[in-house]
Amino acid sequence: MPLPLAVLQDLADPTAESGVIVGTIWIAVGNSDKIETMMIEEDNGRDKNLTSATKAAMHMLLEYLKANCEDCAAE
Repeated sequence: MPLPLAVLQDLADPTAESGVIVGTIWIAVGNSDKIETMMIEEDNGRDKNLTSATKAAMHMLLEYLKANCEDCAAE
């Protein structure tokens, strides 16, 4: 199984013209075989939003590994 990767993307300065809601963060977990994504829209301040998104990304990565990594199940 190719190594999995988790990625967070936060748009630093969304504007009304971009159509992106303030606090929108995209999370992706996957490898070259399978990718799962999630969008979070929170407006609790930058630090709290990133903390929440980091927790969500770690949870997604753990669930991804449980579901897709047979070698990891024994560990």
